Amino acid sequence: MKLSVILCCYNSVPRLEPTLQALSDQKTSLSWELIVIDNNSTDDTAEVADRLWNVSGSSVPLRIVKEKTPGLSAARKKGIHEAKGELILFCDDDNHLAPNYVHQAIEIMEEDLQIGALCGYNKALIEGEIPEIVQQNLTAYACGHDGMESRYLEGRTVPWGAGLVVRTAFMKRIFELNFHSLLSDRTGKELSSGGDTEYCYLLRLCGYRWKYDTRLSLKHAIPSDRLNIDYLQRLYRGFGQANVVVDCYYKRGEKRSIAKELKWWKVYLLQRLYFLKNPIRTTGEQAILDRAFRKGYLEKLRKDRNIFRSRQEEVRHIIAKLPHVS
Repeated sequence: MKLSVILCCYNSVPRLEPTLQALSDQKTSLSWELIVIDNNSTDDTAEVADRLWNVSGSSVPLRIVKEKTPGLSAARKKGIHEAKGELILFCDDDNHLAPNYVHQAIEIMEEDLQIGALCGYNKALIEGEIPEIVQQNLTAYACGHDGMESRYLEGRTVPWGAGLVVRTAFMKRIFELNFHSLLSDRTGKELSSGGDTEYCYLLRLCGYRWKYDTRLSLKHAIPSDRLNIDYLQRLYRGFGQANVVVDCYYKRGEKRSIAKELKWWKVYLLQRLYFLKNPIRTTGEQAILDRAFRKGYLEKLRKDRNIFRSRQEEVRHIIAKLPHVS
């Protein structure tokens, strides 16, 4: 089995048909499987997914697995445990993969064994006119990079989780070592984020590289009720909270790093000082989003007071036991 597509679903009935149709249209002779994770849904997600896949006539095996713990990270962890493929492709219930996505993902990962995390061009699928503030922040919806050439990603430009491809053996080993993500990703209506980002940073710390490749493309269907400043504000607040955890993966001496030995309140004061020294330079709606990001960051830091010390110590122990690539 070359690849396992993990499709995480929460009350996904209204979104399933085009997503499963795109998966059934995949053009490849390589072996792959589809695993639908029913993440505590209260609708008929499992039954509808099974019926639609049978109607599609696809010969690709489908498995439907229940996961009662809410949250995208919990659903993905369940999918990783169930996966039989050498590679894992995370597909959201509103992602419509191009017909060659599975085939290209396998080829790209096999031709370059240093790639640990792979993503592609995600195009926003939106009905009607796109508000200017949404157009300016499409990356917040895991879309964009139009016109960017294929390249390795550096710094904080992390592969997005929609359409993300990773190596199964590495991911299984992470959880064998009892790694737990501090970021639950989407949980019901809560817009937390970043669980896939933690996976990516662990891969980087073990010598793997991140890559963006235009041979991969998908359409991300975004409903109209998310195309507004209020939804974006909630997103940015979640990004701020996630960045507290992301900062734990940076070594001392790097830009904006915070020494793990500092007491939590010193870390908090240092971050507030950083925000004061770097005032918001945008105006209007963009300034609202920037403030939401900073608010989320400080809220997370205040709530999880020992986050830097505990996360860095845990990561250090886990990295020593994970497979590394030269």
